[in-house]
Amino acid sequence: MGRFSRDGGWVRQLTVLSLGQLVGWGVLFYSPLVAIGAIAGDNNWAVGFATALLSVSLTVAAVAGIGVGRLLDRFSPRWVMAIGAVVGAIGCVSLALSSGLLWFTMALVMVGVSQSALLYQAAFTVVTKTYRRRRQMALTVITIAGGLSSTIFAPLVVWLLRLLGWREVFVLFGGLMVLLAVVLWWGLKIPPHSSGAVVLPEESVGVVAALRQPRFWWLELAMLVTTVAIFSATFLAIPIGMEKGLNDVQSAWVFAAIGFGQVFGRIAFLAVDIFRYPRAVLAGFSLSAGVGVGVFALAPGVMWWLVTVGVVVGALRGVHTLIQASAVSSRWGSKHYGSINGFFQAPLSIGLALSPAVGSIVATGMGSFSAMAVVMGVVLLVCAPLARLT
Repeated sequence: MGRFSRDGGWVRQLTVLSLGQLVGWGVLFYSPLVAIGAIAGDNNWAVGFATALLSVSLTVAAVAGIGVGRLLDRFSPRWVMAIGAVVGAIGCVSLALSSGLLWFTMALVMVGVSQSALLYQAAFTVVTKTYRRRRQMALTVITIAGGLSSTIFAPLVVWLLRLLGWREVFVLFGGLMVLLAVVLWWGLKIPPHSSGAVVLPEESVGVVAALRQPRFWWLELAMLVTTVAIFSATFLAIPIGMEKGLNDVQSAWVFAAIGFGQVFGRIAFLAVDIFRYPRAVLAGFSLSAGVGVGVFALAPGVMWWLVTVGVVVGALRGVHTLIQASAVSSRWGSKHYGSINGFFQAPLSIGLALSPAVGSIVATGMGSFSAMAVVMGVVLLVCAPLARLT
């Protein structure tokens, strides 16, 4: 891997990338979700309406990710990610100073642009173009960091809201994003085409050629369906638990177990050679997730049983993130990964943002959230054969 690995630089890079995921997810994604009740109350908005507004940043991030991927193919990530953090700082301060719907929405647009340059998609591109033998380990580490973000920032934001106020919290987080920009600029001294890039015969395939291949669109369909299915079932775990007779606190523990399970799934996934057998791994995930979600949906309302199954389903959700991260590089190499992955991830990001709404609509039509989860389990099972076409 050349000088990058000989001088131990990969350790510093991975530490900085992980810190970026921890802070980025915490400030740009989880903090607005936790603070939305206070924001809605201060602006006399309905909580449901204010929560729906947050989808603006996710949609912007999905679209902007296409351009960010191209930038990461051409320039060093220190430029792209550090500037993204500065945009995030401006977005946070704009949220704090917002005095109406238009201003608040424009602030969310800036937050979305920052998300596209900092969160998983950007970090996956850096890892894929920089690491080789350590690539799967690096992907695991940064996704664990991102997964731990909610555990740290959710209670932190609640405490800060009580101590200060939501506007002051976002000013504080704006300052934190400036510090992150400095750390990213200092720590990500990686050339745009690292010697550690993955070498595959298909590496010369550009974004246009990849988009013309039928397997790209079969892969897109398979990943989009599995994303919506597993996240619809797991994002709505609290109403599923309450439907089974658990109270709100017990249901929240089931939801937390799903998040905790992601860490186990990502660590266990280190033993899987996804880059050699990508189609088999995708098919195995779809089958396992279908069974897991089905068991979760049909499980009795017993706390310990739902928590146990929740950990398993959470582990599978964690595996899904790593499959998504390696889907493009395991098929088309790393040279044009940023550009191809930008197009690939955009529908998945939108699908992820819409998953709770899709799940709620299906639950309304089926008559219960548990029935919705059964449907999602069946969808995952049916989706497994698509893997052979990818």
